[in-house]
Amino acid sequence: MSDVHVATGSPAELCVALNDKKVEGVWLKDGKEITDLPDVQIVKQGAVHKLIFPNMGPEHEGKYTFWAKGAESEASVFITDPPTIDPSLLEALAEHPVTVKVGHTVKLPFRAKPLPKVTWYKDGVEVTEEEHVSMEHKEDQALLTISNCVREDSGLVLLKLKNDHGSATATLYLNVLDRPKPPQGRVEFLELSGNCVHMKWKAPKDNGGRPVTQFIVERRAVGKKSWIKIGEVDSKDTKFSTNKVEEGKAYQFRILAVNSEGVRNPLETDEVFAGNPISTKCTVDGLLEDKECEFRVIAVNKAGPGQPSIPSNSLVARDPDKPPGLVQGLHVSDSSNSSISLAWREPAEGDPPSGYILEMQAEDSKDVIWQKDGIPTKGRKAITKGKNHSQFLINSTKHSDSGVYRILLQDEFREAHYDIHVRVADFPQPPTNLQLFEEVPNTVTLNWNHSPDVVQEDGEAHYVILKWDASTATWFTAAERVFSNKYTVTRLLLGRKYYLRVLAQNEIGDSDPLDSKDTWHINKDKIEDLSAKLKPYEKKDWRHAPRFLTLLKPHTVLRGQDCTLTCAFLRNPQPTVTLYKGDVNITANSKFWYNSTSGVCTIVIPTCTLKDSGEYSVLVENELGKDRSGCTFTVYDKDDKTILASVTESLQKKSKYLM
Repeated sequence: MSDVHVATGSPAELCVALNDKKVEGVWLKDGKEITDLPDVQIVKQGAVHKLIFPNMGPEHEGKYTFWAKGAESEASVFITDPPTIDPSLLEALAEHPVTVKVGHTVKLPFRAKPLPKVTWYKDGVEVTEEEHVSMEHKEDQALLTISNCVREDSGLVLLKLKNDHGSATATLYLNVLDRPKPPQGRVEFLELSGNCVHMKWKAPKDNGGRPVTQFIVERRAVGKKSWIKIGEVDSKDTKFSTNKVEEGKAYQFRILAVNSEGVRNPLETDEVFAGNPISTKCTVDGLLEDKECEFRVIAVNKAGPGQPSIPSNSLVARDPDKPPGLVQGLHVSDSSNSSISLAWREPAEGDPPSGYILEMQAEDSKDVIWQKDGIPTKGRKAITKGKNHSQFLINSTKHSDSGVYRILLQDEFREAHYDIHVRVADFPQPPTNLQLFEEVPNTVTLNWNHSPDVVQEDGEAHYVILKWDASTATWFTAAERVFSNKYTVTRLLLGRKYYLRVLAQNEIGDSDPLDSKDTWHINKDKIEDLSAKLKPYEKKDWRHAPRFLTLLKPHTVLRGQDCTLTCAFLRNPQPTVTLYKGDVNITANSKFWYNSTSGVCTIVIPTCTLKDSGEYSVLVENELGKDRSGCTFTVYDKDDKTILASVTESLQKKSKYLM
């Protein structure tokens, strides 16, 4: 007998042919005689004994043994099912997104044996995290598990299950819920005064799959560790004002976005002052000359004055020492080709000097010129020059101030310069005039007018395309780093309605969004008629003479054992199959059992005897021709030294050839 691999619910059989019609046999499963195995038929047709399975099920898997007259034959039955997923489940997954919370698990039931290999794709890109996916067997089904889902798993997911017997796919839209990300960019302060701080910010780029319900604003004084909640703002408003500040005091603020899943990391500001910072210097007027005084300082806030400081050292109010006047009689007392000697008299006015400083100025006049993109600057600028430096200042910069600035130093003998690359950046301006149309079936093409910043900025600014399935609550990124003003969005589900959005983006942040006015609908019932594109069918004659693909191979077996000979052939039309031992037709001989199905011919010689040795062949023949394949079949006893010597000699020849 040969092992059987069959799908669940399919018919199968095990067959043994004896050389005596009168001999009875016993069938065993896993070592126990078969007496009450459901849906199994035991059939005896002359010398042929069969075990028939009309409807294969899991309970039929196992090792089967046929025993008769001290001889036995064994074979195993295996269930081999291709992966299958319930069609109603596939339809539900296609129509409704799968929504789970972050850290939770998605389970997909299926049937397959053996367990298949799973490949999964997110937004068309294969995911290689094998530990993310696992499988387990239940009694009547298996489960595919995607564990520890994270927000980044959200999107269009394609699961492909494949084993040696087939494959299955499932498409689902996975929406993993999480807390929102922090607000974008930096907080902009619209007012910083002693009695009001007014600020604004941008909403989070990702709301975590749930709408942002509110923003929480917190404050802490610089130097303090604890944060104090000072207000809540509705999600539609991204501005906040507070008067809970003190003039001149430094603060930090932070904004937290909140949705139904909670709150994540905040957006924190730098240190800012409410109004003008408090000075730690003071000039005291109206003191009496030569009067000795002491000073102390008391800090004050809304609660009142604090404790005074320790008094300062005693000080006398009087004019400081008078500086010396001009030296008198400065003249050259001696000179040479490398030195000059100078002489002078002490100043006549002021306090006596403690020393002198000698300064020298050589006749070396240099011109300092500032240029932008090779052209001298003019207009909105302020240039200051010092002995060893020059400063170029532009108040309230604009995009047009970007460029290459050059400081040029010149005199009558030489010239030097230094270049500074300046780029003025801001949040980009939004694109305009978004249009939607269909160029390719089941897709949508977006076209819009360029943002001026994307056109002008050298390769840094680009567009981001987002899509929103109207049956969900989340925007998902369809494409990033788009530089043209046209893009086609794919992987849209039939029957769904979508909103589309375009943002301009640079290193500073995102522009205001440009949204489609109406939804884009992928019609589920729209099926393109391709019949007109089909080429007319041309009938071809595929008939041919039979030809062997796999030939019969020589066999040597021990007496009393079963032997199976197989070969394979191409056929069209179906040929007549005839078996021969030598020149004798043995097709109808009950001693031998054979089967020819799907171009594979199997010959079973049960309980071989020495008389069964000889030349066997198979002849296949139809009206277009014929082909033949033969082999040598040898039966030997355990004590047959001739066969043993022949096999040993054959092995030695092969070994010599290989060496």
